[in-house]
Amino acid sequence: MIRRFLAATAGLVMLAAGERAPGRSFTATLAAFRRWFVSRPLFSFIALTRAFGIAAAPVGAFAALRFTRELGLSGAQFGALCSAIALASLLALLASSWIVERLGASRTLALAWIGCSAAALTLGVSDSPAASIAAYALYMPLHAMCSVPLSLWSARIAETAPDRAGHNAVFTVQKLYQAGVTMAAMALLGLLEPLIGMATLIWCGGVLGFPLAALVLRLGVAQRT
Repeated sequence: MIRRFLAATAGLVMLAAGERAPGRSFTATLAAFRRWFVSRPLFSFIALTRAFGIAAAPVGAFAALRFTRELGLSGAQFGALCSAIALASLLALLASSWIVERLGASRTLALAWIGCSAAALTLGVSDSPAASIAAYALYMPLHAMCSVPLSLWSARIAETAPDRAGHNAVFTVQKLYQAGVTMAAMALLGLLEPLIGMATLIWCGGVLGFPLAALVLRLGVAQRT
C-alpha cells in the first residue's frame, strides 16, 4: 500500500514537472513507477544505502554539539576544523573516481563505510579531543567519497530501464525514499538524544555501519557493480 501511494505521488510529481514523454498516458507513466518500486535490484540498493544513511545521521546531526558542548572546542575552533576538513573532503571526492575505476563501486563503498564506521565509533566513545578530531577528519572525507560510487551504481540500474520514463523513475524513486527516510531519522534522533545522549547515538551508528559495509559488498557482487 505504501509503495503504491509513493508510486502514485512520484508519477504526479513527474507529470507536473513536464517529464511525461509525448503521447505517453498517465497510466503508462504510473505503471513505470510502480515497476521500479518493486524492482529488487533498485529496492535492495535503496534499502541498504538508506540504512547506512541512518547509521551516519548521528554524526551529521550531533558532531558540532559533541565538539563544542562535550569536548571543549570553541565555536571558532570547530569552524576552523570544518574548513580544513572541507578541503580534505574535496580532495577525497576528486580522488574517488580514480578509486572507483580500480575497485568498483561496491568495494569503494565498503571500504569507505568501514572507515566511516570506525571513525564514528571513535568519535562516540572517546573523550579525547585529539582522537575525536582525528576521527572526524577521517569520517568526513570518506563520507564525501561515497557520492561517486552511489551515483554510478544508481546510474547503472537506470540503464536497464527500457525508456526515458523508466530512467527518470529510478532517480525519482530514490529521491522519495531518501527524503522520507532522512526526515524519519532526524525525528527519531531528536526523540532519542535526550534519553541516551548524542555520544551513544554516534557510536551506535558506527557499530551498525560495519555489517552494512559487508552487505554492500555482497550486494555489489550479486549485481556485478
